Amino acid sequence: MRRALTVAAAAVAAVLVVVSLLGRAELTGLSESCLEIEEYIAELEEENARLLIEHETAYSAARIEEYAREVLGMQSPASGQIIYIESGDADWAEIPASEP
Repeated sequence: MRRALTVAAAAVAAVLVVVSLLGRAELTGLSESCLEIEEYIAELEEENARLLIEHETAYSAARIEEYAREVLGMQSPASGQIIYIESGDADWAEIPASEP
């Protein structure tokens, strides 16, 4: 009976060791995956910051005006082409007069 208990205890201990080792291996694998994901997130955050700067640069008012003047051949309206309209509110708008 004592021998059977010793064998059973040794078997339980062996199972616990194997389960512990498998758990440790799984934890190690998950830790490595987390590190890879964190590195990927850092790369994406850097790319996002770069793209935001690129977007802001591409859509700046000065750049749009430069494109309108140089590529589209547009020009600012002359003072006689601007009509001011009283709206009664604090808002205002400029509407260039159409040429005859």
